[in-house]
Amino acid sequence: MQPSEQGFFAILGHPVSHSLSPFLHGKAFELLGLPYRYVAVDVEPSELPRKVAELVREGCLGFNVTLPNKESIIPLLSEVDDTARAIGAVNTLIVRSGRLVGYNTDCDGVRVSLQPFRARIEKQEVLLLGAGGAARAVAYALQASYSVGMIHIAVRSVDRGRRFISSLNLHRSDVLEMGDPKISAAAASSALVVNATPVGMIPHAGESPLPAGGTFRRGQIVFDLIYRPPETRLIRDARLAGAEVVTGVTMFLHQAAKAFQLWTGKEMPLTEMGKVLEQKLTDERHG
Repeated sequence: MQPSEQGFFAILGHPVSHSLSPFLHGKAFELLGLPYRYVAVDVEPSELPRKVAELVREGCLGFNVTLPNKESIIPLLSEVDDTARAIGAVNTLIVRSGRLVGYNTDCDGVRVSLQPFRARIEKQEVLLLGAGGAARAVAYALQASYSVGMIHIAVRSVDRGRRFISSLNLHRSDVLEMGDPKISAAAASSALVVNATPVGMIPHAGESPLPAGGTFRRGQIVFDLIYRPPETRLIRDARLAGAEVVTGVTMFLHQAAKAFQLWTGKEMPLTEMGKVLEQKLTDERHG
């Protein structure tokens, strides 16, 4: 797909001011000499139909979708990619002749981020914190690409957790309610712990979805999808316990690269964009 020179791209979320997508895609467009812009649009799920229609009329050629809109955007779409349909969440849209086509590039980000640890997580227990759109992509990737063993789903609502398991057809899984002491035991026994909740995200960077004491261990992998800040309290606690960590920066970069390719037909210059993103986050820490 080659957008017209008058087109632009947007990210839809609530809140959305924390997103670095405008920065990252803007820098990639600039580096490749592409004449597009990228804007952040704060929109609640109830306002999605009106806002999406308005942006398409204004010439928007593609969207990213973030919390809390990844599931509620689906009824507005003309077509949904098979993977996104199986996941039940969409984070990337292309506008084709006024029709909205949905994809899930979070799944690509998860697969790439965890690839170095494949041998250590296949057939092993996993603790997944959250049951939103990002968590759906994580669970799908873990089962489809990594054949993990038991997936413990930690959620605020047990009913939502059960619907999550049923809709994704997770073969081996159980539900734990946030605050249940069993979550710490599940974290300790799991080869991989993934945070797919917004707990720990700016402006609440000092918070963690798990208690610090006695949860993590050496040889374990802890993956936090939050990328701002890149070192959340969860990641810091895991490092101190000797666990290996994967920050959300890796996931963010690779899901963005897939969206960029879908929109423009060009490869995002990952090495350069990784350096630009790292510098941006370093400047924020010291600013």
